[in-house]
Amino acid sequence: MYTYPDKNDMLTIQLIMGVSEGNYWGESENEILKVALDTVKSYDNPKMLDCGCGQGRLFPIFAPHVQSIYALEPDTQRYSIAVDSAAALSEYDIAVKNNDSSSLNRDQEFDIVLSSHVLQHIPESVADSMIADIAAHTAPGGCIIVTTTHTDRAEDILTMEYFKDGKRVCDEVDEETFKESFSKEGVLPVRLFADGSVPKLFAKHGFDKVSAKRYFHYYVPGETQTARTDIEKNAQGDDKGARDILFIFRRSADVEGDNVRMDACISFQYSFSLSDFPQKAPFNDKYYLLHTKLATAFPGSIAQNDPEAVSDPVFRDLTTAQNFLHGGGTPFDCLRFLIKGFYLKFVETEMYETAILLTFFPEFNTATLMFCFEVNDATTDELVYYRQIFSGAAKFRSKDGEENCLWDWFHKIIKPLGKVSDIDQTYFMELKAMHPYTDLNEVIEKESRRLYGIICGDEGWEYVPEELARYRIDNQWGSRNFVRFIVFGSNAMLLNFNRLKPGMDYVEHQRAFGEAVYGGANPYFLMNSNVAGINHGIIFSQETVFVIKTIANRVLNRQSGFASFTSNKLGAEISKTKKFRSELITILNRVENLGITEIGELEQMLLRSYKITPLIDSIKYLLELLESELDLLYQQSTNRLVNILTIAGLILSVIDVLSGLGLI
Repeated sequence: MYTYPDKNDMLTIQLIMGVSEGNYWGESENEILKVALDTVKSYDNPKMLDCGCGQGRLFPIFAPHVQSIYALEPDTQRYSIAVDSAAALSEYDIAVKNNDSSSLNRDQEFDIVLSSHVLQHIPESVADSMIADIAAHTAPGGCIIVTTTHTDRAEDILTMEYFKDGKRVCDEVDEETFKESFSKEGVLPVRLFADGSVPKLFAKHGFDKVSAKRYFHYYVPGETQTARTDIEKNAQGDDKGARDILFIFRRSADVEGDNVRMDACISFQYSFSLSDFPQKAPFNDKYYLLHTKLATAFPGSIAQNDPEAVSDPVFRDLTTAQNFLHGGGTPFDCLRFLIKGFYLKFVETEMYETAILLTFFPEFNTATLMFCFEVNDATTDELVYYRQIFSGAAKFRSKDGEENCLWDWFHKIIKPLGKVSDIDQTYFMELKAMHPYTDLNEVIEKESRRLYGIICGDEGWEYVPEELARYRIDNQWGSRNFVRFIVFGSNAMLLNFNRLKPGMDYVEHQRAFGEAVYGGANPYFLMNSNVAGINHGIIFSQETVFVIKTIANRVLNRQSGFASFTSNKLGAEISKTKKFRSELITILNRVENLGITEIGELEQMLLRSYKITPLIDSIKYLLELLESELDLLYQQSTNRLVNILTIAGLILSVIDVLSGLGLI
C-alpha cells in the first residue's frame, strides 16, 4: 500500500511558514474553495468522489452541499485520520476507503469529483490512469474540481522536497531523477505544472476546462499579503507569480434532448458619428477633449495612454493581439477608453459585464461603443433571448441599483460627448464551448439550426428546415480547426473552441515553436480574453468595417441635406458642389484604397454581409451625379458669362454708333 512521504504534512507546513504571513495561506484557500462550492451548488443533490482525500480536512467544506461523499485515500495513516474526520460529521453520508481510483466498482457514478493536491505528487502515468478511472465513473455532464501546483515557466518544473538538518530543502531535478524520487523514503516529489499541462491531461479523457483560478501568489518581503491579493490578481487576469491553481473541468455528456450548454462572451455594439467634435482639429486635441469629457463623467475610467492601462487585462489583451496581427497599428488610428464603474448585470439571468469599451477614430470623428458580457452554462433559449434583448426593453442593473435597457445605457454613456448621428447596431457573440461537444466540425455538421437560432435570435430555430439553416450560416471563415467565424446579416458569431483538445494542442505547438525559434512563446497564443472578439483579432476586422459603414452612411445621409439646399448665387452653388465632391473623393480614396482593395478575407466577408459594398457603390454614383451637376453649373456659368459679354458688346456698339452721330 502507498505511503505518503510527507508525514503529518511537515514539509508543507514549513513551506507555508516560509512564504506567507499570518493566515494568508488558509484565507486564500478559503476564497478558492468558494469558487469550487459555487460549482457544487449548481448541481441538484450531487454525489461526490474525493479522490485522494488525505486526512479528510475538506469534508466539512463540501459535505453540507452534497448527497454523499465517497472518499479514497491509499496512505494507511492518513486514511485512519480521515475516518475520524468523517465520524465527526456523522450527520452527513461520508464513506472512506483505504484504496485508490482503480478500486471503484463498475456501477459507481459521481456528479462531482474532487482531487485536491494529488496530481503533483504522482507519476504522469499514474495520473493518466487515475483520470481515466475518474472519467469512467463521472456522470455525463459531471465535473471534476482539481487543485494542484502551478508555474509561470513554459515547461513543467520537477522538484524533490525533503528535510536536511531539520530544514525543508527543495531541489529542482531532471526527469530521470524525478521518476526515481518516487521510490525514495522521506522524499516528496512535486511537479509544478505549466499552463496547458493539466488541461491537456484531462482533455485526453473527455473533460473540457470550464475555468481556472490561480492562488497562493508568492510572498514579497515587506508587502502586506492577504487573500484579497489573490482575488484581485484573478480579477485583473494576472497569472504571474502564483504557486497553486484551481481547475474546474466538465465531462462531455451524450447529446440527448436539449441538454446542450454553452459558455460565451457577448458584445452589444453601437457605431456612430460625433457631430460636435471639430473635424480638422489635431489628433492630440481630440484625445484631450474626449479624455476630459469621459474622465469627468465617469471617474475611474481608463484611456489606452494612461499608466493604469498597462496592468488592465482588457488593454493588455488588445495590445497583445494588435502587436501580433497588425504590428502595433491598425487600418484606422484609434483611441480606446474603458468606461468603468457600472458593473452591469442582466436582471433576469447570470450575465455579467466584463468591459464597456469606447473606441474613437479621430480622422473621421466616428466611434464604437461595446457592452461586453460573459455567461456560462447557458441554454440555447437563453442565448437566443440575449440576441433579442439588444433592441428591447430588458433591463440591466448597475452596481448602484439603476436599471435601464441597453439603448438607454448607451445614450447615458455617450451623452457627455455631445451630439451624435449615424447610429448603427451590431450583435457579436464569441462561443467558447458547446457542451458536450468536443469537436468543432461536429458542431457545424450537427447543430446548424441551433447556431442559426443563436446568431439571429430565432426562438423557433428547431422548426427551421435544415437546408435553410445551413444556407443562413454559410458565410463562414476559419483558419484553424478549432475556430470558425460566422456572419448573418449584421450579426456575427465566433466559435472559438481553444479550450478543447485541438486548441490546446495548437497552443502547445506554438509554445514549443516559440521556445525553439524565438526564446519564448508569443503571449498572443496563450491569452483567453473574456471580451468577445479580442481572441483571433476579430475585433479589429469589425472596427475597420464599422468605420467604413459609418462613413458611408454619413455621406449618404448628408446627400439629402445637400440636395435640398439651393442657392440663388451660382458661384456659391459651384463652391458648395466642389467642396462636397472633394470630400467624397477624399473618403473614397481613404476607404476604398485602404479599406477595401487591401482588406483581408475576413473583412471582405463582413463587407458583403453588412451590405457595405453597395453603400460604396452608391457613393460612387453620387460622385458621378455631382460631376454632372458641376459640369452643368460650369456650363450655366459659361453661358451667363457669354450672355453678359454679348450684351456688353451690343451696348458698346450702340454707344459707338451714337457717338459717331454726335448724339452723345
